[in-house]
Amino acid sequence: MNAISTLNESIERLSKRAMFISKKVDACKSEALKARGKDKRKALQAMRRLKMYQREIERVENTRFNLCQQIASLEEATVNTGVVNAMQGGVTAMKRLAASHTAENVEDLRDQIQEQTDDANEIGNLLSEPMGGAADLLPDDLEREYIDLLRDQEDVVEEAVFDPSIFPPVPSGIPAGESDNEVSTEDLEALEELEREFAA
Repeated sequence: MNAISTLNESIERLSKRAMFISKKVDACKSEALKARGKDKRKALQAMRRLKMYQREIERVENTRFNLCQQIASLEEATVNTGVVNAMQGGVTAMKRLAASHTAENVEDLRDQIQEQTDDANEIGNLLSEPMGGAADLLPDDLEREYIDLLRDQEDVVEEAVFDPSIFPPVPSGIPAGESDNEVSTEDLEALEELEREFAA
């Protein structure tokens, strides 16, 4: 970075030099124009100085361009150096990690994880097994008891459906005030209405 700062200072000095010479170029142009038609020798001398200053400005500008190009190269090199250093640091870190974690270590770690998982599954199975009286009941015994329960339930339903005691007694005889030959006026009217509908 110190080199880049030095180059920038040099470029600044050359820029000031170019501005100073440009003023002299303008002065030579003015002097040549004033001497036109009056003093040819003086006009030619002014033109010689003008050309000299113009060549000097051109050299200064070329030098400034070279310095700017050198600064760009230095900046690029600085960036590249930083990138390379970062990559080297990454490689070093990867080597250090690889040295601490070999394939054998990873395999041992997997075995330990599997062992812990198996132990946890075994503990879970033990805790989930029935305890006390429920542990003595086999699946076949439970299934037989379930079938017996269903049969008992079906018997109860069948008795409830076909038990005649749950139905009310059928009334015997004809209610008081009515007989087989007695038909109300409303019934006769309804019967006549029905016959007319069929006749239509």
